[in-house]
Amino acid sequence: MRTNIEINDDLMRDALKAGGFKTKKEAVEAGLRLIVKTRSQGRIRRLRGALQWEGSLDEMRRNKWLLSTAQSGSLVSTAKGLGRPSFSMSCSVWSRS
Repeated sequence: MRTNIEINDDLMRDALKAGGFKTKKEAVEAGLRLIVKTRSQGRIRRLRGALQWEGSLDEMRRNKWLLSTAQSGSLVSTAKGLGRPSFSMSCSVWSRS
């Protein structure tokens, strides 16, 4: 999509330098991706307190490889009135060592 916009020269110069971008297009697209990613994280944060962890954190910490669903447990919705049906989601975690 071709768009013409006025962008503050100092801001663009700082963005190009900070991000190591070669073109203004790269800098603008990276900024737009960041906005989308940040807003998506906000939607996930609203679920805080609505999910209940079932599993063994100690077991996860001991295991150095990708955990199977049975080992890692699951997240189960406990929220009431979210307007959505209950759900469960398997969680697998990579351990860094």
